[in-house]
Amino acid sequence: MEFTADILSEDYLVLVYAPDEGVKACYPFDFEFFAKFALESDSLVFAYEVENKDAETMYFSLGAHPGFNISFGDKVVFDTPESLTALYYNEADRPNPDAAPVVMSESDTLEITKEFFDLYLKELIENNKKLLEEAEKYYQ
Repeated sequence: MEFTADILSEDYLVLVYAPDEGVKACYPFDFEFFAKFALESDSLVFAYEVENKDAETMYFSLGAHPGFNISFGDKVVFDTPESLTALYYNEADRPNPDAAPVVMSESDTLEITKEFFDLYLKELIENNKKLLEEAEKYYQ
């Protein structure tokens, strides 16, 4: 899947993706997918658009998982105070009693720590090992 830059400026970027024949063999719809990013003050604003280029109804859903280049000690700052408890799940999709939950109580800031990532990545790898092995076979 390869995007091309449609619009590029100092504070605005629009990427566009159009399927090739290989993708159309699996998902037979003609469409364009736009990913739009804007820097506004000290925030990153993003939106996605899908344009159906055909008269036929096109069914789709998006699973957006944005990634950011961050370092330990960086902080995520929310517009308003948030409370959350993030549980880690085991292979049976049940809360893992051996993993302490991440808790944030009425705070507008979440600090990125090594301990958080060590725990999170360990669970992620173990929970998705089979899925990753299957994906690796598919994409070879």
